[in-house]
Amino acid sequence: MPHRLALLLAVLLAAAPAGALVFEDGGVHLVDTPVPGKDGVEVNDGPGPTATTVTVSALVEAGVFVTGISAVTLAAATSGSSVFALDEATLTVANSDVGNDVFANDQAQVFVHDTDVFNNIFALGYAEIDVSASRIGDPTETGDVFANESATITIHSASLVRDNVFTNDTALIRVQGAQIGGRLFANGMSQIDLSGGSVGEEIEANGTSTVRILGADFAVDGVPTPFGAVSALSGTLTGTLSEGSPLDVPFSRDETASLLLVAAPEPAGLLMWVVGAAVLAAAPRPPRRRRAPAAASRATARGCGPRSS
Repeated sequence: MPHRLALLLAVLLAAAPAGALVFEDGGVHLVDTPVPGKDGVEVNDGPGPTATTVTVSALVEAGVFVTGISAVTLAAATSGSSVFALDEATLTVANSDVGNDVFANDQAQVFVHDTDVFNNIFALGYAEIDVSASRIGDPTETGDVFANESATITIHSASLVRDNVFTNDTALIRVQGAQIGGRLFANGMSQIDLSGGSVGEEIEANGTSTVRILGADFAVDGVPTPFGAVSALSGTLTGTLSEGSPLDVPFSRDETASLLLVAAPEPAGLLMWVVGAAVLAAAPRPPRRRRAPAAASRATARGCGPRSS
């Protein structure tokens, strides 16, 4: 499946919104009237190390772009195209609609809650995305979740991913209760943790990746299987995930990849498991740096961002 991963990266080609509505004064702003046409909302830092904070509660046809250390919140809003967070920016999308992709790069933090995302969710470059009670993908479009380059994505219960969940490089994705319509696919040195929900098609681990399944009562092709590494290269895995959902899914792995069965944490040990997961996700991060000028940030988005609708 590496060619599919390469294709996903290749389609990250869109620019940030044209930016006719620009906020870069370090102030606090509200956008509560529609922003039509090709003019999106662009938010940059103010003078010096001063964040700009913007709340959007209206239609923005061309999408939203935030960079630096600034913050944007979409609250009961509609973005007609993609939403971008770059550098160390924070983007929160709640009870809203995103007409294309959600994209985070370079240590950005993104929160997606109770939101319909028309296409995909992408995280790269140490970015972190937290998804809860949201729907990823439209029946007529792709609906993938993809993490690359040491990024981390956590998908909580009550979420729906219509297609696939991918990791690559040294990225980490935690699936804690979502319904996955397609496959879980780990590549490179990445990791996927599955502790709840369901997988519609199969689990696949390539390269030197690791897929961890947290739960109990595991069996491979009907044969009870102890916790630890699964020796089979393919088969059908059954059991009960730690969140309580039944598991019954085909799997395959490279000889160099790992499929690990992990005991569900007892309630008393849950906090320790959470702390352990946080430590696992914490890779060495590059030192904090001053953001690039807005023009350079836009160029980054044009080279790496999702394709606009």
